[in-house]
Amino acid sequence: MLVKKALSEADVDAFLARMVEVRGGTADALAAYRGMVMGAQSKGYMSTDWAKKQSYIALGQFMLATALLGIDTCPMEGFVPAKFDEILGLTDSEYTCAVLCPAGYRSADDRYAELPKVRFENKVVVEYR
Repeated sequence: MLVKKALSEADVDAFLARMVEVRGGTADALAAYRGMVMGAQSKGYMSTDWAKKQSYIALGQFMLATALLGIDTCPMEGFVPAKFDEILGLTDSEYTCAVLCPAGYRSADDRYAELPKVRFENKVVVEYR
């Protein structure tokens, strides 16, 4: 998944125009919302780091949709985004890699596929209050 390296005023205006197109209303009615978004953007709240975290929402939907189709996925972090940007020809673009998620069909020869998953018990990782 890719994210924009920076969110511009033009990006915000394009989103607001789309909001008006889909929901109706006017851009003027969204002026206060635009001001809030631009204020957050100017303070760095909508950084590349923020965009990467937001990409996990789309990642979850992608993984759910593929699972419903019987396709396996595996979200991956721990890669060097700059290297993937280079491989994908993104170095001079406005985008950067946020997360990797290979997808495909499980091999019939995968002896690990049918083994029970090993997870910590709930009482070890969940605290009830």
